[in-house]
Amino acid sequence: KFLKNLKFHVKKINFNAKFLFFSQISSKVTLSLTILLTMFTLTQSSEIYCLFNNENDHFSLSNVYECELDNDLMITYPNDIWMSVFGHHKDGFSNSQVQSFTITTQIVYFMPAGLEYFFTHLEVLVIENCGLKALRRDDLKHFSHLKVFNFDSNDLEELESDLFAFNVQLEAISLEDNLILKIDAKIFDNLNSLRFLMLKMNKCVDERVDNDREGVRELIEDVKSHCKTPESTN
Repeated sequence: KFLKNLKFHVKKINFNAKFLFFSQISSKVTLSLTILLTMFTLTQSSEIYCLFNNENDHFSLSNVYECELDNDLMITYPNDIWMSVFGHHKDGFSNSQVQSFTITTQIVYFMPAGLEYFFTHLEVLVIENCGLKALRRDDLKHFSHLKVFNFDSNDLEELESDLFAFNVQLEAISLEDNLILKIDAKIFDNLNSLRFLMLKMNKCVDERVDNDREGVRELIEDVKSHCKTPESTN
């Protein structure tokens, strides 16, 4: 009887050990699938349908060849990428000659990746009234020819110090009607061609300068006073 009871307990222990082993494997598989599904969810691809035309109203630039978004777009994750561009070019033009890209009144919370693979010489970038929430230096690093930056009517709250580190040819920056509370004092360093600086209707600043280099310098000093970040005070 003692041996029978002992065998029973040994079988029970073995069963529990096997159950625990398979439970751990199942948990790991479930975790792996969850991670993969999350990565898939956080990386979405989008298609762009362009209306190609010549635009004449971009601050210091005129008659630029432009792609204006002609379809509904939803960008809600930082890793969303553009996989394809469609549209009918004007005679004699191609993607490599597109100078301006414009999105207005869409759902674009983050700057999507991949635009630089289609339009390699952008001089004008417009994302307006799209609810954009964040913007980083790496979002703009591929656009070294950029001269006009217009991100009006979004939800930006803070601009980091090196945002325009790769965009030293900028002549016009417009960030009106955002929620900006903080602008690092170094953000405008090396932007020696900047003549238009539009910052009206923000929380820490409500001014604009139109085609006046000296006026831009004065506005930058005001920004340093009223839109300080912790880094700015060091």
